[in-house]
Amino acid sequence: MKSNGDDLAKYVIKMKIGLNGKGKILNAKSYQTLLNPQLGNGIPRDRDESALNYEYDIGVFWAISKPIYRLHKSGNIGVFSILYFNPINDIGVISYCNLAHPDFGKIVNTIK
Repeated sequence: MKSNGDDLAKYVIKMKIGLNGKGKILNAKSYQTLLNPQLGNGIPRDRDESALNYEYDIGVFWAISKPIYRLHKSGNIGVFSILYFNPINDIGVISYCNLAHPDFGKIVNTIK
């Protein structure tokens, strides 16, 4: 799926609202399934605990970092993006470019 910055920002806002129990696109249980950890206690605990670690825990199509950020990373030919939000302080970020490049992670960390 291809999108633009405005629509991605709206999507992040809707996901954050949904996690807080006020979403209108999905029912409350669906938001909880999408945006909360699904792996349970069987996860090895020696994982990277950095804020933007996409592999700390997972929901459905969303990742959860140790400090509770919700992240979605995606890409296809001609586009690479990361979306994330902090459900506590109402801050969300979208970042995208036309190619997956190692320096993209530096840009995302700078934005953080």
